[in-house]
Amino acid sequence: MIPTIDTAPVNFKRGYSSCFLGQLHYREHGDGEPVLCLHQAPQSSGMFDTVLPMLGEHFRAICMDTIGYGMSDLPGRLVEPEEYARTIVEFLDDMGLTDPISVIGVHTGAYFATQLAAQYPERVKKFVLSGPVLLHPDEGVVPMRAPATIAEEDGSHLTRLWQLRWKNVSPVNNLKAFEKLYVAALTAGENAQASYYAASKLDTLKQLRFDVTVPGFIVWGDKDLSAPGIMKCLHFLEGKVPDYRIEGGTLDTIEEFPEEWTEACVRFLKEG
Repeated sequence: MIPTIDTAPVNFKRGYSSCFLGQLHYREHGDGEPVLCLHQAPQSSGMFDTVLPMLGEHFRAICMDTIGYGMSDLPGRLVEPEEYARTIVEFLDDMGLTDPISVIGVHTGAYFATQLAAQYPERVKKFVLSGPVLLHPDEGVVPMRAPATIAEEDGSHLTRLWQLRWKNVSPVNNLKAFEKLYVAALTAGENAQASYYAASKLDTLKQLRFDVTVPGFIVWGDKDLSAPGIMKCLHFLEGKVPDYRIEGGTLDTIEEFPEEWTEACVRFLKEG
């Protein structure tokens, strides 16, 4: 029997902030030094519900819905990489968070966390990339991306998306969390791939090697779709960007290994 752990055991504070493309929804938990969490596409800030209580024991953990996802506004057009970074800065400004802040970005969120650190280094204290896509200079291959979901009369799109996610996450250890992420991906519908337009223009490995000056850290699961690229590229970052490998971690490493993932992030953000 697969566990059905409650992924939201506490009530999180929720609200809206603003940026030039519209309203940005967020949830937060905890007090103290703020940490901003950026989710993967086509998810929402809800993907952090499993770890938010643990992060909140150490920080004021703020999880933002990327523009176009979750409960944030749809921008009405494709958004450029520099504009995603701008939405984050304007979100922070509207929240009154103008000092350098630590940032955690997961998958697609890792693209934008890196872009933020490169574009606005004065606004980033440290950053953690969870499962980033690293493209080898000679043989970089982009992992499969979440598909757009278009409704079909017979409902086959529902089972197709479920089966695709199950294949990419298996073995599933937290059914409740898996279901929640499935619903978020389903809700994104035809807009699921919107942020990939910007992500496709970014080279995170190159930015980490040559553009980023603030301290960074990589945490990754060795069964994640991004793992092959990470393993091939880590030597380029030796001595500059440390990493931590989670054995058995998949596309849903946060939900499957919440304690280990949180501990790795907290250790770097607090101690370096």
